[in-house]
This record gives sequence, C-alpha cells and structure tokens, in this order.
Amino acid sequence: MKFLRGKNSIVKRFLVSYLLVLMFMVIPLIPIYRIMVNSVSEKAITETNHRLDNGIESLNSSIVSINHAVYNLLSNADIRSIINVSELGAVDYYYMTKAQKQLRAAIEPYQIVYNSMLLTKNNNIAITLDRIYDERDGLYNDYIRYEGLSQEKWLDLSINDCQNKTFMQETVVNFHGQPPKEVLTYFLAYNSKKASGYDCTFSILIDKEDILRLLTTSEAYANGWLYIQNMNGDIILRHHYSGDPITVHKDNKSFVEEINGEETTVFYRDAFDTGIRIVLGVPASSYASDVNKAKSIVIICFLLTFLVGLVLSLLMSYYNSKPILKIVSLIDRKGLNSSGNSGEYDRILSAIESLFQSKEALFQQLENNRNSMTAGLFERLLHSAIYIESELDVINKYINFLPESYALLNIRIGNLNNAKNMLNIDAHDTDVFRTVLAAFLRENCFVTEFIHITGDSNIIVLVETIPESNSLNAVSKKIEEVQKQIFSDFKLVTFCGISNIHKDYFELAQAFTESEKALNCIIGTPFVSRILYSEINSGQFDMWLDINENTRLFQMLIAGDKEKVVELLAVIFERNSNRILSNVWSAKQLYYTLRGILISASRETGHDTAINSLPNYKADISVTENFDIITDQMTEFCEIVQARHRSRNLDLKNSIIEYINNNYADVDLYAKTLSEIFNVSEKYMYSLVKERTGMSLSSYVEKVRLEQAILKMMNTDLSIADIATSCGFISQNTFYKAFKRVYAVSPSTWRTINQNRNDSMLPEEG
Repeated sequence: MKFLRGKNSIVKRFLVSYLLVLMFMVIPLIPIYRIMVNSVSEKAITETNHRLDNGIESLNSSIVSINHAVYNLLSNADIRSIINVSELGAVDYYYMTKAQKQLRAAIEPYQIVYNSMLLTKNNNIAITLDRIYDERDGLYNDYIRYEGLSQEKWLDLSINDCQNKTFMQETVVNFHGQPPKEVLTYFLAYNSKKASGYDCTFSILIDKEDILRLLTTSEAYANGWLYIQNMNGDIILRHHYSGDPITVHKDNKSFVEEINGEETTVFYRDAFDTGIRIVLGVPASSYASDVNKAKSIVIICFLLTFLVGLVLSLLMSYYNSKPILKIVSLIDRKGLNSSGNSGEYDRILSAIESLFQSKEALFQQLENNRNSMTAGLFERLLHSAIYIESELDVINKYINFLPESYALLNIRIGNLNNAKNMLNIDAHDTDVFRTVLAAFLRENCFVTEFIHITGDSNIIVLVETIPESNSLNAVSKKIEEVQKQIFSDFKLVTFCGISNIHKDYFELAQAFTESEKALNCIIGTPFVSRILYSEINSGQFDMWLDINENTRLFQMLIAGDKEKVVELLAVIFERNSNRILSNVWSAKQLYYTLRGILISASRETGHDTAINSLPNYKADISVTENFDIITDQMTEFCEIVQARHRSRNLDLKNSIIEYINNNYADVDLYAKTLSEIFNVSEKYMYSLVKERTGMSLSSYVEKVRLEQAILKMMNTDLSIADIATSCGFISQNTFYKAFKRVYAVSPSTWRTINQNRNDSMLPEEG
C-alpha cells in the first residue's frame, strides 16, 4: 500500500474521484432500472385496463339505448294499460287483437341493440308476438320477437311479482323448435304499481357473443383468456385464445387462474347495468420481450457509466479537484494511511452516500417545518391525496396549516362547518360557490347524484334518483326540503329545479355533462354517471352568454337602461335562435339563464317584489312568446329602476340644496366636499345642482352667500370684513369683487345708500 502513503497521491485522488463519480452516476441508475422494467409491465396493464374500460363503456352505452326505448314505451299510458290487461298469445298478425296490434305499432319505431349498432324500423325489422311455455317456472311468458336480423333478439315481456324478479338468466328455452340461444338478460322494471297488483318487467336478452365483440380488449394479448361471470359467480362465458390448459380454482371471493403454471395478471370489471362481471387474464409472457429489452438498455447504460466515470476520475485526480483534495486531506488527518484504520473512511463514505437519500430527508424536513410550507407545496401534496381514500389521513394531518384559499378542502373530509366559517360563501364567487355547494349537496340532500351549475347565472338543476318505493308525495316533499335548505344556507337568487331520473334522459345527460365541466369531477353513483356520460359529448355544449354579455346585461338592468337591454337581448336571441327554436331544453336553459340575471339585478337594486312576479317557462306557449315575456319583464324592471332613480334624485337634490343653504359660511363648500358627504361623484354633483337650480354649483353657492351678506348689512352693525368672513368668502377682496359684479356697486356704497331704508327688500342684481 505504498502508493497510498504519499500526501495527496495521484492514486489516492483517483480512487476517491472514481468512488464519488460512481456513486453520483450509478446509484441513480438503480431506481431508473427498476422504473423502466416496471413501467413496461405497468404500461401493458394500463393498456389492458383502458381497453377493458372502453369495452365496458360500449356495453353500458348499448344498455342506455335499450333504456331509452323501453322507457319511451312505458311512458305511453295507453301501452301501459294494454300491457296490464291484455293476454298476448297469437302468433299470426291477422289473429291479433286490436290491443296487441297497438302494442306492436308502439314498440316498432324504437331502437334496439345489435352488435353495438342501433337498428330501427328502417332496417325492415318485423315483430311477432308469441306465447311460450317456460318449463323452469311453469308459466306462460309472452315474447315480442324481432325478426329480420342475422341472429334473433328477444324482448321478454313478462308479468312477474315485483318482489320475485330475477336478475340473471343463462339460457332461454327452445323457441318453437329453434336451437337454444345463450343470452345475458337485463331487466328494467317499470316502478309504478298497477291496479292488478303486478309490475311489468321488461327483460332485454343480449347475445353473449355480442358482449364478446364489445370487449375487444381481450384480444390485446394472444395468450390471454376471458371469463364472464354472473352475479352468483358462475362462469357463463369462457373464451381462451391460446388453447393452453387453464387451471381454475374457485373460492368464495374470486377465481385464481394460471396458464401452464405461469403467473397471470387478472383484471375484474363490473358491467354496472347488466349485473355481470368481466374477468380478463393476461400472462406475464405476453409482455416478457418488452421487459427484456428494457433490461438490456439499462445494462448498457451501466457499462457506459463505468467508462465515463473512469475518464472523469482521471481528469479530476490529475487537475487536483478541490473537493477531492479536501476529502483526501481529511483521510490523511485521520491517520488512515498510517494506521490502516478504515473507520473514519467508512464514516466519510456513509456521509457521501447520505447525499443520495434526498427523498427521505425532504419528508423529514417537511415534517419538522410544516408551518413554513408554501401554498404551492400544499396544493401538490393535498391534490394528490384528495382523491385517494386511503390517504385521507394526510389531509387531516396538514389541514390546519392550509391558507384560506384551500379552506374548501375541509368539506371533502366532512368538516362543512369549518369551511363555511373560513369562507364568505356567496353566489357570485363562482368557483368557491360551485365546490362548496357540490359538497354540501352530497352530504345533506338525500340521494342527490349530481348537480348542474351554469357559469353565467348559477342556475342549479338537481337531478335525483328516486327509489321505486318512493311515492309521488314523498318525492314532492323531498324536493321542497332541498329547495328550502339550499336557499337558506346559500342565499340563492336563482332558479332551482329537481327532476326524476326517468323524466327526460337527454336533459339529465346534459345536466351531468355540464356539472362535470363545472366541478371537474364526477358526482354521483357509478350507475347513473356511467349511463348518462357514455353517450354525451361534452364538447357540444357552449355557454349561452359570455362573461362580457352577462356583466353588461346585469349592469344595464341595475342602471335601468331599457333601450340597451332590448338591443342586447335581440343580439342574444338572434345568435341562439336555431338552438332554442329546435330544442325545448335549450330554450328553457336560455330562458332561465336570463331569468337568473334579472333576479340577481332585482336583489342588487333592492326591488325584491319583482322576483315574485317572474313566471316560469311555459310549455303551453311558443318559444318566441316565452322570450317576449322575459323581454317584457326586463323592460318593466328598467322602468321601475328609472322611476326610483328619478324619485331618489329629487330627494338627493333637495338635500344638497338644503345643506348648501345651512352651511354657506363653510369656506370649503366645494364639489369635492359635497360629493364625499353625499357619496356621489363630483361630476354627478355638478349635474344635480344644475338640474335643481338652473345654475352651476359655484354660482349657486355665491348667490346664497351674497344674499346672506345683504341681510347682515341691513340688520347688523358688523364691518364689511366680518360680514365677508361670516358668509364664507375667503377674503374681503373676494367678497368685494363678487358683490360689485352682481349688484354693480361696492358693498360699502350699497350699505350707505340703503342704511335709512326700513324695508327688507333685497337689491336687484345689475
């Protein structure tokens, strides 16, 4: 070890340099290696998840279309009556009863699902009615058969007890000698109790092969396998791509799958609307080549790092790098080269290694100094944890250190009162209002699924899922409670409406999309949100008024500018005429947007009585007539505002004149002083005095002061100088000039001429 004994020897410097370089370059490669290898696997898993989600979404979208058709069918009171009382048994159309023919005619135009495509009567679909004996339950079931398809689809129209509904079927009995068809059955029950004591249950029979086509994700890997389970956990469809033997171990919770003993990643998805579970298996070998490629790349990087480290170490040791010399000197001082004791050397290496433990050190520093953390750091930390339920303790831990702008996060963990105390919630603070209201509704409004808030007038549409057991009276009572609660807690000044989930699918779908845009999150159960979201393109919905139009209309209303209000409304109606004339929902939304702005203006001006006279949108008149009503309401409001302005201005003018008459002696009686006292602008002060007196402000103040000076010269023995001061003139000279300009004589001359007069007449102005 003689080469180590020289002070700061080149070899010693080289070894230290090489060690440091390797630590700084190689150690970071270790996590990079793990990240690259894991990312390949995660990418494959992510792709599978994404494809599987797309398949489920396609399936749910198809079910939504079925919901539309069945709901529209059930919305017809005549058809409901037919379903309830008629017996459907004839196969031949010519032998059908009149009621049965009406039923056929009602069903025929609606959409059904086939291979993810929507088919209507334009595809020459024929409909026949069959009565078939079902051996499983010993009942006769009436079937409406859609013909004209390459594969048959069945709509099972059964009369069942509502309490004994079944939610899955594996097969359907042999229909008139045709081979059995494996299907999945989706039930949609009409939730109104019939006079006969039975509910009408519609069963949509979906070909399992169609589901397999929808779930194209299963073809992402050649060696994968696919199962479809029903609600009981039974396998109702098995699809395997490689043909290799599969070992299936069923326990009480799930399936454990292996392909030739190989590790397999298993994905589970529930199709919310069909009551089925999709189980997809992806063996590790399907992406093994990508993993090996990533490993090779990292190994090459290791080799290159060693070579680069060697070169850098030689350069650093040769050019006497100061950090290296310091470390070598420290080693020498501790006697490493003489005693062979490596304890201090190990300590130094340990200290150098700790430089790379930055992550742990940072977290420790945050823990020790969390009072000094910035809002930006809080935002990143909390936003990453806010949607992960298992990390809510992170929010609880740091919530008390949040700045005021993040107080709304209290709501997400249930502390609504804290947030309401920390924030001044107002309907015009749009962003805060939306977030607070959303959380408030989820906690306090029964089974509210999502809300709709337009950004221009805070119109709220609460959409509620109404359970089948709820009566109409219970629903109405709930609506009343929610409305009162919202108006009292948030001082709302806008329209608030609540709808049944089965009222209008298109309207509810648009409400959901708008709420998602406003809140940037989905509020609601997976069932409702998935159905309504699957077929709506959020890009097709625009704001009715932009921010400038909203502000301008509001300002025009509170100013009472009727002409400009009518002009702006004409522009708005012209721009949106196509939408509102072709779509009732669009007409309602624009109507209530304008109505909300008018209500806000009413509250702003204190004219609350106008709110009580504002009508709702009337469905029994035309769109044009409805907007004529809202236009008339706004013009009437402007006239009321103008009348109040005139009355208020007259009172204000009289108050100003009275103040001038009583305070003429104040030398600071200028427009600025008066505008501050009466809380108006100087320009407006000038105009008010001009309108009331026909004179400028300075002329009127001078007139009052001169009149008071005349009275004092006639009735007192005060000197001219004292009279000038007591009447508010800043000097005797100013008084002299003003008096002579108005009366054509000096004050002293006028006093001499009139000192023997007994009347109190004022002199005429020259």
